[in-house]
Amino acid sequence: PFRDQALLDEKRNALAELEAELEATAGPAENDNEAAPDGNAAAERNAAAV
Repeated sequence: PFRDQALLDEKRNALAELEAELEATAGPAENDNEAAPDGNAAAERNAAAV
């Protein structure tokens, strides 16, 4: 159990770092869905590609 908990803590820390990096780098300048800021344009493109 201890090894599993240590691994879980490591994964949680890595995830938190990635989420913080994503939040810091995400912004309107990188948003290619200007017509739909809620992300529906991306969902529609993905659905159309199927």
